[in-house]
Amino acid sequence: MQSETELRAVWEAYWDAHYEDGRQARRVRAVATDYPVKRGVVVSYPELLDAGVSERELRTRPDRTLGMGVETFGSFVRDLDLDDVWRRSFDVMILHVDDLPGGFKMFDTNLMAHLNELVQAEVTFDGATERISDLMEAAFVCTTGHVTRVHQPGRRRRDIDHCPDCGDPVFLEERESLFAEIQRAPVSGPGFDRITAILGGRRWKGLSITEGDTAVVNGIPRADFREDSTHGSAYFDVLHVEVEEDLPF
Repeated sequence: MQSETELRAVWEAYWDAHYEDGRQARRVRAVATDYPVKRGVVVSYPELLDAGVSERELRTRPDRTLGMGVETFGSFVRDLDLDDVWRRSFDVMILHVDDLPGGFKMFDTNLMAHLNELVQAEVTFDGATERISDLMEAAFVCTTGHVTRVHQPGRRRRDIDHCPDCGDPVFLEERESLFAEIQRAPVSGPGFDRITAILGGRRWKGLSITEGDTAVVNGIPRADFREDSTHGSAYFDVLHVEVEEDLPF
C-alpha cells in the first residue's frame, strides 16, 4: 500500500501536470473560485497511473486514493495566483475518473461484492434523470443571530443542536445555506435491479437520458445504513457516464 506521503507526492505531481493543460486549467480555476457550486473535476485514469497512482488501490480503495486528490487540490489551488479562492476545505469536491480500461468491469455480477470499490458497469436507465438539490454547507442560526456553517461531506447530513458561541438551540436556515444541483435516476444492470444512480459534481452538459437508455458508467457502489438497522439501501455513486449511442464503436 502506498504511504500517505507517497500518495500525496503523486497527486501533487498530477495537479502540476494537469494544470499545464490549458483546458483543464480553466476548470481547475472555476472550481477553486466557484466551489461548492462548481465542484467536479475530470481526472484521467491513464494520467493518474503515469503520475504513480497504484491501480490496485484506485480500484479497491478509491475513497482513500481520490480523497488525497481532493486534499492536495486545496493546497495546490491556494498556491496559485487566483482571486477569491475558496478558503475552507474542498471536502465535497468530486473527481470524475474517465478512460477506465475494460479491466474495471465487475468480475462478480453481485454488485454488493464490490461495495466501495471503483468499478465499470453497463446499465439500463429505468427512468429519466431527476434534478434535485444537494446540501453542500448547512447554515445553523440561533435565536441570538449567530450563524454556524457546517460543511457536508458525504451523503449523510451533519447537524448541530446548539450554538457553539452562546449555547442556544439552533435551526437550519436554508436561505443562508449552500446547495448544488445533482441528478439521480433508477438503473439496472447485471447483478442489480433498480437502484439509484447519483450523478453529482458536474452539470453533465449534453447528457440527455430517457427511460430505456443504456450506458457505461464508472462509479462506486455504496450502501447507506440508517440508525441500528443491518439493512442498507444500495446506490451507485457515478463518476462518469457514456450513453451507448455516444460510444466510439
